[in-house]
Amino acid sequence: MNSGKTSNITKQGKAPRVALMTGGLLLALIPAAGGCQGPEGEVGKVARPRGEAFRADEAPRAVHRFADAQSASGARYDATLHPNHFDRGMLNSLGQEKLGLMLKDDEICDPLVVYLELPSNELLAGRQDSVRVYLKDHGLDDRQIQLEVGPNPSARGPAGPDIAAKRLIDSGAPVGTNPEPTGSAGAMKR
Repeated sequence: MNSGKTSNITKQGKAPRVALMTGGLLLALIPAAGGCQGPEGEVGKVARPRGEAFRADEAPRAVHRFADAQSASGARYDATLHPNHFDRGMLNSLGQEKLGLMLKDDEICDPLVVYLELPSNELLAGRQDSVRVYLKDHGLDDRQIQLEVGPNPSARGPAGPDIAAKRLIDSGAPVGTNPEPTGSAGAMKR
């Protein structure tokens, strides 16, 4: 008798599940039954973007303007030309690109200071002249150009704390551990 009740209860429990599954399947099929209709219910008249609706690859986009502004700001902050920016005594395309970015930055540049981190040899004077000519060709005059031989002192910083932090991260230490060995909680023991 118990086995009869169990099978009856099981049958009653399956019926609502089957009805729910069937109803869910029918609801999922309703949009497919309607077909592709346009806004006025016309079949086949769906507004789809065509090739002419897409912007050209070279069209300006906000993300490109943002990246250009960040590149210009970074170039102006660094303001340093290295030997790889020159081909012998002449500014190469990489150097021209960097100076062009420096000129695009929106910070006031009176004068525009360019640091030449170059060896003092027979090429230095030609490289300085090459930079001056490029900047003059792009609208600056002599009083707006200042060339300094050596590294940019404001673009340098101590690497020690960052290297210690990287070693700590690479070691698998938990986040929030102090990378400085100063004796504070979580610091490295000597």
